[in-house]
Amino acid sequence: MAKSLADLKVQDVVTFVQKARGVKMCYIVPEDTLKQAVKVMVENEVCALPVLENHGQGEKEKYFGMISITDVVQVTSELAGPKGEGFGETMAAVLERKVSELQEEYHLLPENNKAKVSDNLMDVVRNGFVRPNYFRMAVFDGEKATALLSQNDVVEFIAQSPDLLGVKATCPISKLGMASAKAASVKETDTVLNALALARAQGQREVGVLDAAGKLVGIINAGTLEGVADLSTLLLSISEFKAKHPIAEPVIVSSRATLSEVVAVVGPAARRVYVVDEQGMPEFFMPTEDVLRNIVNSGWEFNNVTVADVCKIAHHPIQVLTMNTEKTLGEAMKELAEHSVLTAPVLRGGKYVGMVDAFDILSELIACLEDRQRGTLKEDDHKAGGYQYSIGDKEVFTEVSGRILENLNYSSKDLLPGDMTLHNAIATVFLPNRYHRVSVTKDSPPTKESKVSDILSQRDIAKFLSQFPDILGDRGEKSIEELGFLSRRVHTVNYRDSMMKAFQIMYHSTSRAMPVVNGKGKLVSSISIGDLKGLNNFYHLRLMVCFAKSQVDNPEDYAPDQIPLPMPLYCTKDESLSSVLKNMSVHLNRSVYVVDDQMHPISEVTLTDIFKSLVKPGADQLFKSKH
Repeated sequence: MAKSLADLKVQDVVTFVQKARGVKMCYIVPEDTLKQAVKVMVENEVCALPVLENHGQGEKEKYFGMISITDVVQVTSELAGPKGEGFGETMAAVLERKVSELQEEYHLLPENNKAKVSDNLMDVVRNGFVRPNYFRMAVFDGEKATALLSQNDVVEFIAQSPDLLGVKATCPISKLGMASAKAASVKETDTVLNALALARAQGQREVGVLDAAGKLVGIINAGTLEGVADLSTLLLSISEFKAKHPIAEPVIVSSRATLSEVVAVVGPAARRVYVVDEQGMPEFFMPTEDVLRNIVNSGWEFNNVTVADVCKIAHHPIQVLTMNTEKTLGEAMKELAEHSVLTAPVLRGGKYVGMVDAFDILSELIACLEDRQRGTLKEDDHKAGGYQYSIGDKEVFTEVSGRILENLNYSSKDLLPGDMTLHNAIATVFLPNRYHRVSVTKDSPPTKESKVSDILSQRDIAKFLSQFPDILGDRGEKSIEELGFLSRRVHTVNYRDSMMKAFQIMYHSTSRAMPVVNGKGKLVSSISIGDLKGLNNFYHLRLMVCFAKSQVDNPEDYAPDQIPLPMPLYCTKDESLSSVLKNMSVHLNRSVYVVDDQMHPISEVTLTDIFKSLVKPGADQLFKSKH
């Protein structure tokens, strides 16, 4: 046995796994159908296979990547529609397709998830399992693929010799930041397909299953499908499914558990760990990659993070919604609403011209209303007057809806190459242009003919930073007051004001979110650009804020000051940067309001503020490449 983690090789874990479980190497070829792939998975009781050509023929052997059973389910679900209509028929058609087609159309076979038996294990963990977050990797001995290696294999191997963990072995997981991710869960009455869809939407590999009392009783993940030949059973409720195919039981630990105790149960169970409360209800979960990240003492460093790296971890939809310049603003709003997104790249003759944002369209409307009716509402006048609906506004709504995207002033025109560093993306593109989302291409450098392969948002970057808080260095533990985040002026809107007035204020203050206060100035809700998601016409904006943001179906039955409203994300000035980032990532917020002890909003911290603090002088060492 090696004396330290630094001495370990990939071969050490491969030998351990083969001795412990006698796993044989199985694979498929690109010309196999997905039906054949599923059959091999079922026969060998695995949920993923490497795709190889000319296996065992030396230099002629070629590795195409890894295919998993969840890839097949994912493609079928997207083709069948959000409600799973015709899932069985769609699955039958998908299974007849070749594995090679899956790569050509959906790019689901990552080719970089491979390692050599002679590689340093910790380098593979850091650069393969933790950073790009591969769950399995193909292992090669020379030119020949000889084994598969999973995250759980590594943890199980280390569990045999917990002294390898060093001083961290006895450290409570709560102090390592491992018991902080909210657990996603479904009920036993939900279908297995919906459970897998939720896991993917949350960027997770599994979800917990709750009984009628809300107690955690099982988990659904890719392993649930091991040995399942008839994938139409995914349409069954979980309670019906587990009567035919037993599902895994959850691995539960206390929030006081140490790293060595977690390692001891994660590897053998091949599942994530959950922390539950006294009633058995899930509070937090620990992905295996978080366990590995703590074992290697590092996740990412800014000196080698690229835009493509962040996009991979963001788990975006395979296909990017695009629009052509001939589409009207009204049609664009409806299409954004149908796809539940706020932005989309715009193409002219197949060439990229910019990004349309729902707020760009609304800004066009506000400018037209003010120009035609009342003139401009100045920033200092935000508490007076504002938008008031008049009968003539219908003509403005109709006229603006009929304008085409060709003439819109786009909020983002840049195209990021995937190999650009995160530092350069933030410092030279996001911050100078006040961008919130930017289109990404695989071409370097980008050209007018480059295709949009992804969209990178500030939220994606925040999610990345919250997943790997160690890259923030000492700044992560400093309070937002210490970091100078309390200088931003806060504009507010009253809960009785109209939504249009709120967006009008935001338009003139170049803000994308605003706190809503009651008559005493206390924070009661907020309005943001996110409230435009799903909006397919402008008439909803005439409502008072308290009605538009109501959490009940019948707000008219309440007095305006009694209508239940959703509370925004807020914090005190003493909260740490890493804690604030974590909450912003979990709640998908771009900003957090800082309140005093009377719940009055005194400032606002935005992702832009945080990014500025990371690239300003004094933080450069976080990004500069090592020489």
